[in-house]
Amino acid sequence: NTKRSALCALYGFLLATGLRTDAPTTALERQRVPYREASVLSLEEMVRLVDTVERESTPTYRSRNVALLQVFIHTALRLSEVMSLTVSQVDLQTHLFRSVKRKGNKIFDAVFNDVVAEALERYLADRPRLARADAVPALFLSDRGLPLARRTLQVMVGRYAKLAGISRPVSPHALRHGSATALAVLNTPITTIQQICGHSSVATTQRYIHMAGRERHDAIDKLGRAFRAERGRAAPPPPT
Repeated sequence: NTKRSALCALYGFLLATGLRTDAPTTALERQRVPYREASVLSLEEMVRLVDTVERESTPTYRSRNVALLQVFIHTALRLSEVMSLTVSQVDLQTHLFRSVKRKGNKIFDAVFNDVVAEALERYLADRPRLARADAVPALFLSDRGLPLARRTLQVMVGRYAKLAGISRPVSPHALRHGSATALAVLNTPITTIQQICGHSSVATTQRYIHMAGRERHDAIDKLGRAFRAERGRAAPPPPT
């Protein structure tokens, strides 16, 4: 499908510039790809990951690394959205990231909680040690004072996940899935999770939520108890 998209883009350009009069790619159909379950972290694993970063990071980068993880875990922002954040977008008073550019060029204010606020305050106090003389607006900086690279963050998350004893591959996207699932476990309405994740469709949000076996059992058991209670209220009085 990736190769097909590249060819379609190429022939679209050739047609637009008059270098071709036909596009053989029109006969190429997209191939159906089976949906793959994403690696999702439980709340316990996310806590363990943050504790490991707190313990194993060097002092220079500790507050930055912890703040990064807390932002992913508690806001469900996409990797590109976190990487695009600037210092001026941080509003610690109202607990908002202002005017975040979301997928589809949508602009929104992302809410964060006290956990993130505390991590950001700590990091912002340390950030001048990473910043260059020429001010860089990016919120999260590299060791050279430049905007942190996506690949650096991906490698960092994977490395600390292994140190935390999490054997399967872990990416920033897994934290986003874990955040959505944790919200669902806390009985957050799915439409609210949809808004937090920035999904245009509830169906996408449902794919993001991965309930563990025990949690599904608890939900079904809760339904059974509610059914029994309702049946008891509706039962006719016993014959005299």
